[in-house]
Amino acid sequence: MIYFGCLNVNKPHRRYTMRKYIQDHLTKGLYRPAPLSDFADRYDSLRGWTDYLITDKIIFSHRKTEYTYETFEDAFHDHTFYEMSFCLRGNVALFCENRSVVMRENLLYLISPNKIHTGKLLKPSLYDRYVIYFDSDAFSFLQEAENLMSFAQDGEFFFLLRLDGVEQVLAYLSKIEQALQQRRPYCHTIALTDLIQMLTVINQSIYSAAPQNPDIPDNILKIKAYIDDCFSSINTVTDIASHFFYSREYVSKLFHKYFNSSVYQYLMRKKTAYGIQLIEDGKSVTDACYQSGFQNMSSFIKYFTMATGVLPSKYKKSDSSAQR
Repeated sequence: MIYFGCLNVNKPHRRYTMRKYIQDHLTKGLYRPAPLSDFADRYDSLRGWTDYLITDKIIFSHRKTEYTYETFEDAFHDHTFYEMSFCLRGNVALFCENRSVVMRENLLYLISPNKIHTGKLLKPSLYDRYVIYFDSDAFSFLQEAENLMSFAQDGEFFFLLRLDGVEQVLAYLSKIEQALQQRRPYCHTIALTDLIQMLTVINQSIYSAAPQNPDIPDNILKIKAYIDDCFSSINTVTDIASHFFYSREYVSKLFHKYFNSSVYQYLMRKKTAYGIQLIEDGKSVTDACYQSGFQNMSSFIKYFTMATGVLPSKYKKSDSSAQR
């Protein structure tokens, strides 16, 4: 069987051209100075994989990484595009919203825009997976675009697929990779067609809900749930610690141990993600700042820009233009 994770996609999200993702990575020096080849749709990552632009709105890559505790740097983050991943091998735990799962062979997940998530390396190992990033309107040219993503409509997180679906998903991923690597004629059209067919297979192959990872202590889950429910009224880690009659140091140490991220970073991410959502819902930058729980505009601008790459005012303007 295959595990499939999905999040609610009923609400439209801000358009995000994946060329901006490429440009951001080039600016930050995360790609080698020159593309892998003369083709501008292939980018060689410093971490050992190649990102391919299938279209302006879709990135595909097959990522094989030997991770140690020192080199695995994932922390709680979110982004304005979808992330789909199919695991071939790995010892990584994935946390998103109130769900968690241990990555394993044939596990497939989908994370929708503005959903905070992170991974934690369970032991040094090879993490081998396919990754597809795509903009929220990447398939809008299709007459049945909504049906293509219908598997995510109910907001559940993990699913199982039938075995025949597993085999077909693997076959399509392999075909996409081969077409892009070998630069066959019409390779982008072939890759896009295979990707669309793969999504239809997923829709037709959902079997049942998949189990969660049970290895997180109850007190850790309660701390995270408290932040999830009350982040807009929480200002400091001390506020969280006091609620549970813990010390600030104990809460910080405990949270980092299981989520590979600081509790304060998670709190700020929750506030920021909600601020992004409020702006997408039409709120002013000022209202988004204070309703999401920031104490001042400078902090809101700082964390908002870190998450989106642009100032809140520019994000709001571009979001308004995209919805016209």
